[in-house]
Amino acid sequence: MSRAYRRVRWVAAIAGVLAALAILLNGESHGLHRMAALEVYLPDAPPWRAESRGVAQSRCRRLLLGNHAVSPGESVVLSSRFYEQHWESVDAATYEQISIEIDNPREGETISLPSNRVRVFYSRGGQVWASNCRGLFGTEAKGSVSFPWVTRYMMKVDVKIDVPTRYAVDFVFVDTARVRYTSVFW
Repeated sequence: MSRAYRRVRWVAAIAGVLAALAILLNGESHGLHRMAALEVYLPDAPPWRAESRGVAQSRCRRLLLGNHAVSPGESVVLSSRFYEQHWESVDAATYEQISIEIDNPREGETISLPSNRVRVFYSRGGQVWASNCRGLFGTEAKGSVSFPWVTRYMMKVDVKIDVPTRYAVDFVFVDTARVRYTSVFW
């Protein structure tokens, strides 16, 4: 085997590994939580800046990421997370999360939003900058959530909603996030 041939094989192997890592690092996850509820926290005043209380206790982190936490309740909570990692820079990693609380979803049903049966929390931004209020959030939505089929353990959900978003740092309106996906939750 020639030296040039071995070098080409080595470069091809490294390219394959890097392509596999790119696929693994970018993706999405979905979760179905029954007998659950969202505990949405909105501070009385904008957080304005990062606080010295630490990353885990930051109001900004609680606002952007902690509002997707699920607690015991009477509803169904659908959690979706879309993320993109960048192997060349940790600072470039981004996320987009949406949590939807639905009161008693039924098979074949389409719920138009806004509705008193549905609560939504949406956020997106850079993963490492959440505690510094570098992100967007939204708590209201217009559109629809459909349930083509629902079983005891799984459901197919079609989400087509528009969420007005605000900056976490000062609560100023930014734009409207268009959230469109169909997924099976279990």
